[in-house]
Amino acid sequence: MKTFGGGSAPDDGWQNAIVHCTWSCGMASIASCDCKETADLTAIHEHCGNQSQMDMVNNHRGRQCAGCSGSDADQGGGESHTRLTS
Repeated sequence: MKTFGGGSAPDDGWQNAIVHCTWSCGMASIASCDCKETADLTAIHEHCGNQSQMDMVNNHRGRQCAGCSGSDADQGGGESHTRLTS
């Protein structure tokens, strides 16, 4: 995976964790993509690519940062993923 600095980041390194967390948080934060849709999209991405448990956890943490609540399994389907409001 290419990083912003042009180098490669190990799949389970801290740089990759930041990418997954910010990607999920960003998607869940935009009006056109709700928490469940974000969970579904990230689960599909992980299942079609190089899935790792760490990626799934970082995706879930990103959705939490966006105010979503839901399954710790981070699978997306069948769980209640709603945005929390303050």
